[in-house]
Order: sequence, then structure tokens, then C-alpha cells
Amino acid sequence: TLIQLATPDHMRGRVSSVSMLFIGASNELGDAFTGLVSYLLRPVGAAVFGGIGALVATGVWAKLFPDLRKADKLS
Repeated sequence: TLIQLATPDHMRGRVSSVSMLFIGASNELGDAFTGLVSYLLRPVGAAVFGGIGALVATGVWAKLFPDLRKADKLS
């Protein structure tokens, strides 16, 4: 991944473990949030809300990190 390629060799294990920790936590928190939103908005509303949220998050991320859009290969 881009994270592994950008990380110095001596720090790669630490960075990978922190990355996996955050990925695992985000999955669990995402499940809880999805359940709450689905309860409040019903399943269709939750799907629409999630889709709009994903588009907004992608746009914000693209603005904050424009270099990621310009990366054409991983090397």
C-alpha cells in the first residue's frame, strides 16, 4: 500500500500495527453507528445517508490530500 511504501524500513512494523488497530476499531465503530442510523432512519434511509456520507468524505479527503489523486503508481 502507499502507507507501506512511504514508511521507512525500521518503522514499517509499528506503522502497520497502528494501521491495523485503527482499521479494526473503525469496523466495530462503523457497525455500531450503522445500527443506530438504521434504527433511526430505517434501512433505506441509512443506505442513502451512508452513500451521501461516503461521497462527502471522499471529496473532503481529495481536497485535504491532493497528492493522493496524482499518484499514478505505487512505486
